[in-house]
Amino acid sequence: MKKSIVATTVLAILSFYLSAQSEAYQAFNIAFQSLEEDPENYLAPLLSLQKIEYDSSDQMAHGTMAQALMTYYSFAGEYEKALEASRSRFGAPNREGQAEYDPEFIKDYAFTDAKAHILKLADQKQVIMINEAHHIPHHRAFATELLEGLYQKGFRYFALETLGAGKDINEQGYPDLNSGFYSREPLFGEMLREAIRLGYKLIPYENEQECDRGQSSDRFFCNSFRDSIQALNLQQRVLEKDPDAKLFVYAGYAHIDKGSRNSWKKMAQFFQEMTGIEPYCIEQTRLNEHGNIAYEGKIYQTVADRLAPQAPVVGFKQELPYTTSTFIDINVFHPRSKRIHDRPDFYTLNGRRKAFKLDRFELKKGQLVQAFYAEEEGERIPADQFVVHSGAESLFLFPGKYELVIRSAEGEVEEKTSIQQEK
Repeated sequence: MKKSIVATTVLAILSFYLSAQSEAYQAFNIAFQSLEEDPENYLAPLLSLQKIEYDSSDQMAHGTMAQALMTYYSFAGEYEKALEASRSRFGAPNREGQAEYDPEFIKDYAFTDAKAHILKLADQKQVIMINEAHHIPHHRAFATELLEGLYQKGFRYFALETLGAGKDINEQGYPDLNSGFYSREPLFGEMLREAIRLGYKLIPYENEQECDRGQSSDRFFCNSFRDSIQALNLQQRVLEKDPDAKLFVYAGYAHIDKGSRNSWKKMAQFFQEMTGIEPYCIEQTRLNEHGNIAYEGKIYQTVADRLAPQAPVVGFKQELPYTTSTFIDINVFHPRSKRIHDRPDFYTLNGRRKAFKLDRFELKKGQLVQAFYAEEEGERIPADQFVVHSGAESLFLFPGKYELVIRSAEGEVEEKTSIQQEK
């Protein structure tokens, strides 16, 4: 009898352990489903992720959980927590948390405003590609700042891998929760709205075909397959129809690399081979703040702290751009974020969105404050949102009418009201 009880107990523990690990491996699916079941409640995915128990020594489980958390924290406006989850994903730093500088670097390089440089050379380029780290909203803020200037230079197509091919965002005129995945983050939504307002045609180009590895033993086969279809979609959906089109492409991480150190061939390389057009590729994921300087490189710290730029910059040494890789054309150095109304300043979109103060509302720690455009319908993406920490936070909004929604720390709607952001 005792043996049976012990065996049953062991099986129960093992079953619980396996179940917990399985949940950790499915973190993205669990979080995604939570928002699907409760649209517009951006706390729901985080609450579901926080319930998952797993063995942190299981690197795959830990990495998946950290990646899901950094994504959904960024969606909810929890920038600092997104950075913290990102650090957790990559483990302990390889040095102590003390700044290191290379004074000779800023003596050797001349720095100029990144936006001005990109727009200056846009006359000479038919295709410009820029990347992002999916948990860092200020990459979207910078890309948004480029849109109007590129449009004035003749760019009419804005291609984004997050968009779903089955949803015509151009006809609807604004994004919603069904427009894509990373576009659920508020600054991504604002980038899409800005592009539509300016007159761009938005182009989805993500691969939606299943990869058949066949007999290939190449572990990067499906990665290359995905990138090849992305490039083919750009060619067929834009350049075959409009050969002289000027195209702005927004991608994740290394998809904009024009070469590779392994067998993973990237989208930009396929694109150049297919079209004969060399894209100008702008890397902005390498030189950013991490919240903990132990994770930052010496070069970034030197520029961010000694030069202390107020806006993104690019560096040149005897007219040669500074790059972290031979596969891209230039790196953007992002400045350290500053606090405005107790929130990171990039949420203002370079000051174009003004603070909407919430003094008349008795905000409580843990609440989610959201502003939705009044004219948008369906499962909406907030124009802006944040989780209350100090109570001194403000929303950052363009002029217009909005619906303000305040949710409890458990995600329940506590208040809805109409607000107006004045010019």
